[in-house]
Amino acid sequence: VLVISMMSVLNSVSAVFLSQGQYGILKMLGYSALGVSFLAELSGFHNLSSFVLSGFIITLLSVYILWSLLAFSETTMNWINSSTNIASIKIRNVLNFTRDTGKPKLALYQLFIDAVLWIVFVSVLFRIWDPTGTVIGTLSSYATEGIPMGDIRIVPTNIIAGIIAFAILSGITGWIKSWMDRRWLRQITSDRGARDALVTIVGYTGFTISLLVGLSIGGINITGLAVVAGALSVGIGFGLQSIANNFISGIILLFERPIKAGDFVSVGDVEGYVKKISIRATEIETLDNQDMLIPNSELISGRVTNWVLHNPYGRLIIKIGVSYGSDVEKVKTILESLSSEHDQVITDSRASPPKALFMGFGDSSLNFELRVRILDIKKRYDVLSDLNFEINHQFSKEGIVIPFPQRDIHIKESSDKK
Repeated sequence: VLVISMMSVLNSVSAVFLSQGQYGILKMLGYSALGVSFLAELSGFHNLSSFVLSGFIITLLSVYILWSLLAFSETTMNWINSSTNIASIKIRNVLNFTRDTGKPKLALYQLFIDAVLWIVFVSVLFRIWDPTGTVIGTLSSYATEGIPMGDIRIVPTNIIAGIIAFAILSGITGWIKSWMDRRWLRQITSDRGARDALVTIVGYTGFTISLLVGLSIGGINITGLAVVAGALSVGIGFGLQSIANNFISGIILLFERPIKAGDFVSVGDVEGYVKKISIRATEIETLDNQDMLIPNSELISGRVTNWVLHNPYGRLIIKIGVSYGSDVEKVKTILESLSSEHDQVITDSRASPPKALFMGFGDSSLNFELRVRILDIKKRYDVLSDLNFEINHQFSKEGIVIPFPQRDIHIKESSDKK
């Protein structure tokens, strides 16, 4: 009767949890266990029947608990990521992400929780179906004493401990980086580039220490890495030369700081703001909101224009042509006066005042250049547009014509004389 009842329960559970047909092997194993228990009872093997049936019941209960905890874990992570509850907001602040943007970070926590739940579940299964502990003892022996492979012995517990140590130290390094930037560096300097450089160096140092500690705990002889380093040097000489070049260039950029985060730079035909200097490449956001990755070696060996290296000041040159016969003195006065009224144009002693220069006589116009110094070179396109609008307005108001290229064609008639 109990076996038939368990078959009914198994069928109901399968209809709920295996509605899409997946994990059919589990359903088959369940029916097989119940069938073995039933046949053992009919054959007189009461202890075997009782052992199989009790194991099946406990296993079914364990599966239900595991499923409930996994579902609860997923629901909790979604709640932390998207809820407007005060508690979820505080958790997001501690984990340093905003609403609906933390799935990648929460996925790591969920992976850890799911792994722990599955490990506990597997250990429970061993306790149920291996009451003598033979299998567990054998596995424990291999895990602690290691598995011999030739001249070496691989110890799984040491490897797992090394991975855990590396993960914990890496997490501590990330927390230190965040704490330094938030609580210390912002109080010392307002230069974002300097803060990013220090935080990046601390991150590289922490990662190196975490890796060495993890390898040491994992049973890898650190002194033996010298052989690996020698092999890598050969690889660098052939295939990894550009990667090593970019890495060294990134270190130079962080220490020498010819460019830093927030600077407005021009690299070849790429122009934009430096967002981040990483180990291999520098991320630049263009004026079209495109993120360009420039290899660090190009920033060291190539020609780079940093518009704000020492100060944000910059110069604009606006070329203007007026028609022949225009009052050039009046043109000069208009250009210098209207540019001096712009709030971004420097008119004090910090730089030379706006100046209009008569550059020469063109084919169709008298050529002028208006040269001004502005407070923030990042706004040069806005200032250029404002000045062009104002120049066009003032010239139209004063009757000064901006000519376009033109040609006079003279047709000469001639008669053929016979």
